[in-house]
Amino acid sequence: MNKKKVIAALTEAMNLELEGGLEYLYLSFNVFGSSRRLLQGFLREQAQEGIEHATKMAEKITSLGGTPHMKVQVDYKTSKLTAKRILERGMVREQKALDLYKASLPLAADDVALEELLRSQIVAEQEHLEEVGKLLREN
Repeated sequence: MNKKKVIAALTEAMNLELEGGLEYLYLSFNVFGSSRRLLQGFLREQAQEGIEHATKMAEKITSLGGTPHMKVQVDYKTSKLTAKRILERGMVREQKALDLYKASLPLAADDVALEELLRSQIVAEQEHLEEVGKLLREN
């Protein structure tokens, strides 16, 4: 296993999850209309989960002898967004995370714990995509 590549991939994942958590939290403040309560709760759950995922990545980085380096860029200046647009933004973010975890999986080599961590993240991101897809679907 190439630890340098693994740490770089995990760092990218950590930062993506942190940015996602912050974006979901920010978007939860900007939900309006009849679906506000439902969508706000969903967004806040996603924000918390993003922070939890980032924490897992940071812990693995330190386990591998690295130091987590945060490069979070947050610049959210949005006008009121519709529920549909917020969910579409979520789909893009979840797909990006899923792609990143899938691309990182071969780096695990013979590290079973790392492989399981990445697989669990792949499952979580796939489930998020499916759930957001259902929320966006019109009967």
